[in-house]
Amino acid sequence: MAATNLVLSLVERGWRAARECSLDLREADLEYVHVVKGRLSRAVRAMAAPESGTRLLSVPKALFWPMIVLGVGAGAWSGRLRAVLVDNLRSFRRLQGVSRMLGVLVAIVQDSAAGYELRRGTERIPRAAWAEAIHAHRAHL
Repeated sequence: MAATNLVLSLVERGWRAARECSLDLREADLEYVHVVKGRLSRAVRAMAAPESGTRLLSVPKALFWPMIVLGVGAGAWSGRLRAVLVDNLRSFRRLQGVSRMLGVLVAIVQDSAAGYELRRGTERIPRAAWAEAIHAHRAHL
């Protein structure tokens, strides 16, 4: 059965934390799509072999934000998009207002001693609260 719910992961600085998060918190009806800003080498693509429920896409830098805007809009319109993960505060701020309007959760995922951590701005999000918010399709934690 195909995943019915989608989490976009915007990878601009590093994808390890986002990938760990997607593998740790995946569910049968949830698909994570990691959209990488820039080209990936064949070696990186081979190392990041796809797991069930996750995909890795690379997008040229000049097309990254136009494609993200289209992807977020289409995903919200279709009702599939549940959340967007970003790896920096600037992207979080850029998407925060749109997320409220569209009812999509936006969070920052970053490396930490525990592998990764989730934040809304400077506020830490417990992993269980993140999973529950996606499942409930709530834009606010």
